[in-house]
Order: sequence, then C-alpha cells, then structure tokens
Amino acid sequence: MADVIAPQNQALANFPFNDVAQGISNLPFYGGNHIEEDGGLQDTNIFSNSSFYSSYIVHKVYGNELHQYTLSLTKEFDLSFGAPRIVNGTVIVNVPMGFGDAKDGDWGQEAGVRGVFTLYHVDVNDNETALGGGSKQTEDFEESSIADNGQYGTIFCEFFSVSNQKFRRGEKLRLKVQLYAYTNSAHYVVFGIGCDPQNRNDFEGNGVEGGDSSKAWKCFPDSVDTNLIIQVPFKIDV
Repeated sequence: MADVIAPQNQALANFPFNDVAQGISNLPFYGGNHIEEDGGLQDTNIFSNSSFYSSYIVHKVYGNELHQYTLSLTKEFDLSFGAPRIVNGTVIVNVPMGFGDAKDGDWGQEAGVRGVFTLYHVDVNDNETALGGGSKQTEDFEESSIADNGQYGTIFCEFFSVSNQKFRRGEKLRLKVQLYAYTNSAHYVVFGIGCDPQNRNDFEGNGVEGGDSSKAWKCFPDSVDTNLIIQVPFKIDV
C-alpha cells in the first residue's frame, strides 16, 4: 500500500537545515486584496504564499485639516489555515504606508501617517484573541514640508512574540492595520496602505474606496515598495 503521509525524514528534507535544527520554519506571506464569490461578491484582504495581483496596489483615503492624528483607514488581512499548525516564535510584519500632495499648489504643508498594528488568533466563529501580549504596535512617519505633487512613504517593521499558539483547521491569523492621518493643510492629502504582492508602483486612479474617486492621487513614491509581508514561524515536529 502506498504511503498516504510521507515518512518523517522525507518531510523534513523539504526544510532548510537551520530551520530543522531550531524546530521552526519561517515562511513569508503576501498581503493583498481580491474579490471572492461567496453568496455574492465580497471584497477581501488575504495573506497568500503566492505573489498574486492585488485588486488594489494601495488602499487609499483622503483628508484635510486633520490637526491631530485621526483614525482614517482600517484594513484586516487574514491567513487561513486548511490544516492544524502551531505558530511559535517572532512574527515579523512589514507594512508600507505613504501620503501624497493633492497637486493643488498648496506646497509646504505638514503631513504624516501613524500605523497601529494588532495581531489576532481568529476562531471559526470569528472571535478574536490578541497575540503578542495583546499589545498594539505603533509607529509614526512625518514630513514637515511636502512638495507640490510630492509623494512620501516608508515601510513599518513590527515584531510580535507568539508562544506555541495552536491554530485549528478553518481558523485564521489576522493582522489589523490602522492608518491614522495628520495634515495641517486646508487642501486634501491622500494617504495609503501598500498591499500589492507584485510590488507594482502606485499610480493615480487606483485605490480610493468610496467617496470621490477623482481624489485617488498617487501617494507612494516609486522608491518605496508596496509589498505588505508577514513572516510566520511555524513549529516543525521533529
């Protein structure tokens, strides 16, 4: 009778030596947006181990006269489990954020983005439990004098310590990304979260959801990657 499950030594041969020695395999997954059919079209953000073409290169929102950091955009990215897995170690998250001027000649204004990131274990009933001590990770990126038609961006890097977290089939690892926007300008500035596994450059006309689509200005410079990546340490049964 043929083996249904590969012998352990054959399975371990698929992992790098250092991973086997540590009992951990660190795997990258790419965050992006896609449309799925589930009793109707649904706009969904997912993590995948393949670099698919995201419907949005950048999730965008626009605002003006935000004189303190204001929650302006929230996106959740889910990694679904088709088989039981154990996450054990440091989860590393890279999230691109940026902002751009509205091309209205109001140069010299101040602007900034604040990223707040939370990692969750999500059960089959969509109940969330915060991981990594339950703490949110926060970072700021600001520019004191943005140029007319200028774009500015950065990639936030966050670490979450997760200890032997078990995921059953059908459960999810979820990253919540919250963008807080700031600008002292009376004119509009567009802010965004990069989410393209193909790492394409942002362009005008892509990304604004709801509101005035004519304000979907470019908000990432070409020098800043649009990859949103999570690296997950899976426990290897050795």
